[in-house]
Amino acid sequence: MGDVETYINKMVVNSITGNEPLSNFDAFRQTIIDLGIEDAIRIKQNALERYSNRK
Repeated sequence: MGDVETYINKMVVNSITGNEPLSNFDAFRQTIIDLGIEDAIRIKQNALERYSNRK
């Protein structure tokens, strides 16, 4: 998950500063999918659900 976070942070900064065109958004999206963002989301969601359901 660290690779995903690092890549996202880098790309957000590059997009804000104009170093990465917004036209590359589809490539950005595919890259984070390839890096495993869906698994990371599922893990975090499961943890949140376990926390919310505790007694």
